[in-house]
Amino acid sequence: MATLVSVVIPTYNRAQLLKETIASVVNQSYRNIECLVIDDYSADNTRQVVESFTGNEIPVRYIRNLRRKGAQGARNYGVEMASGEYVQFLDSDDLIHAKKIELQVEVFDKNEQIDMVFCLDEYFSNRIGDTHLLWNLPNDKSYIDRFLYDDAVFHTSSPLWKKQFILRNKIVWDERLSCWQDWDFHLKALISGVRHLYIPYVLNFIRDHTELRSLNINILSKLESKLISVFTIAFELKNRNELTEERKRYLTTFLYSLTLDIYFNSKVLSSHSKNELFKKIIGDLKVVYGPSGRLSVLSFLRGLLFFSKFEIRIFRKVFSVLMNVSNFPSHTWKLIKSIEYRLN
Repeated sequence: MATLVSVVIPTYNRAQLLKETIASVVNQSYRNIECLVIDDYSADNTRQVVESFTGNEIPVRYIRNLRRKGAQGARNYGVEMASGEYVQFLDSDDLIHAKKIELQVEVFDKNEQIDMVFCLDEYFSNRIGDTHLLWNLPNDKSYIDRFLYDDAVFHTSSPLWKKQFILRNKIVWDERLSCWQDWDFHLKALISGVRHLYIPYVLNFIRDHTELRSLNINILSKLESKLISVFTIAFELKNRNELTEERKRYLTTFLYSLTLDIYFNSKVLSSHSKNELFKKIIGDLKVVYGPSGRLSVLSFLRGLLFFSKFEIRIFRKVFSVLMNVSNFPSHTWKLIKSIEYRLN
């Protein structure tokens, strides 16, 4: 008998798009599928849309969260409720090719040792094929390094996962994050040693409405999510002795970009929020660099001045927060003051 596949669709107030997404599941050539729609406490007619698929050969189940958990919490709940050996995560605004699951299950059948199969992803605006813009392409570079450098190799809905790999390695979608959940989840899977294969077909289609999505995410929440993710991933790599010098540079560059984000969004962030974000950046640096954290934070400040051409007042702002949390010795203070003096 064919192996059961569980498709997990988290959704919130997307009834107008959800019908097309579910249709792409029930129209799969592979038929031994259950479709679990996890409603994250929607206020629209999501339930009616899901129930309109009652009676299909591929069962579509409506499961409502008792409280809002975000897409990440809905995915975790979906894994708990899934009966299948394989799990397909599918965003409620995206679509999958009619042969996606069939082709990926075939790869699993021929390669029992693997944990995940992923495919190519393509953007679309109104209909499949209207952009021909690929999400990304695999290459020979380490996938961990590519994700660290914000070069995500595959999208949320691209992989088909072996559920036991997710459960055995306790890989969960971090419910603290309002964004960057896929970056965090995929990196944790890669660091845990996921055995994966790639099939060179476009089988996942990502609806491109970036502008609308960015408007719906609070800037403070977005920055906090990025910092939590960097901290978590740096900690995981460090525990496994895989935090190489190159990866430290990747993460430091990432933190540079976040500092720039704070600067360019300074008008919409309170002083308290900025202070807390800067403290988290310093905390992340200390995790990345360990006992040499003080010297690396100093190097970070030096780089910040020249990398971003920051105004001196921004440097002072970061430095004032830094001094409150790091207790630098007097010679470090003198060195930083000399940098400041030369830049005046």
